[in-house]
Amino acid sequence: MSLLMYGPALRNSRNANAMMSNVRAAVTRAACLAAPAIKETREIVVTIAGMLAIVVASLALDVWIWVPRSGH
Repeated sequence: MSLLMYGPALRNSRNANAMMSNVRAAVTRAACLAAPAIKETREIVVTIAGMLAIVVASLALDVWIWVPRSGH
């Protein structure tokens, strides 16, 4: 059965309010559960980016020290 069949009945009844309330509660619950995971993922990405920046900086310093410059 289709929800379209019950659409007008749901809009005109208390069930519509209850259904919308349940949907809002489910979305709020999902957002609250996802927030810590998003925060931890962001921390992991920042840590990896920091590590890559340190590696690139150390490689640049190594090249600067060991590659002879033609200006001298």
